[in-house]
Parts: sequence; structure tokens; C-alpha cells
Amino acid sequence: MTRNTDCIDTVTFRPHGRVEWAPAEDGIIVYKAYGPFNAELFDAVISLESEDFENLQKEWGHWVEIILFVDSCFVMKDAIENYQHFLKQCVDEGAAPIASAFVYTPGIEGANLSNASYRKAYEYAGVEYQEFEGYEQALTWAREKLKESTTS
Repeated sequence: MTRNTDCIDTVTFRPHGRVEWAPAEDGIIVYKAYGPFNAELFDAVISLESEDFENLQKEWGHWVEIILFVDSCFVMKDAIENYQHFLKQCVDEGAAPIASAFVYTPGIEGANLSNASYRKAYEYAGVEYQEFEGYEQALTWAREKLKESTTS
């Protein structure tokens, strides 16, 4: 099942940006994120992930996510700060990814500005964070993290 943030209604502003996600294989979710992103976009992500994370925890127990940026990864400060609190709550409840691979392909707008914000948010939440320049590298890492989690 593929999900995306277009279906969520907002009160003030429409989400700026778009995020869609679907399983790549058992235990690995791939997000395609079309930025830049505002707070309303992250509110939509939180709304959908609240349900999805609980279901993924029941189905897989552990999972890893890969975030693949398209065009831009620029994020508003208030958006990522709100998301980090949501992610921390999910970690505390045992329903969050164990690791996240962020793919910043060469030329992605905002990578040198926003990557520190993403790293800080995931570190705050207690989710392992790693940056990559390509999808295949991220997928290999995600598979290793998943394997480590099932053998420990």
C-alpha cells in the first residue's frame, strides 16, 4: 500500500512539499520527499505516521526507513522541531524506526542547510541517523541495521 500526504486537510495553509512512502521490502520503508517542506506538511506526515508506525510495529517489530529527497530537502525550523517531539514520543512508546538513512543526492537544494536539522531531530528522538549520497548505499546500510536488530 502506497501512502502520501495529499489526502490530509489542513486548517490554515496547504502543505508545502509532498512525501510518499511504501515498503521496499520487509522491514524497510522508503520515503520519497519532494521539498521544500513547511509545518503543515509535517503535520500531515505525523497524522499518517501515527497510524502507520503502530501497524509497522505490530507487523515487523523493527524497521528501518530510507528518506530519498527529490528537488529540495529544505525544511522550516518549526516543522522539524514539531516532528522531533512526535518521533521521540514514538520511540518512547516502542513504535518508531530503529534507524533512518537520509539520501542527499548531489545537487539537492538545501542539503548543506537542512541536514543538520534532520540529524538533530533524529538524535533527539534516539533514532540512529546516517547520510548517504545514493539510494543503493542507503539500502545496503538499512539491510545491515535490520539484520543487526534481529540478531541482537
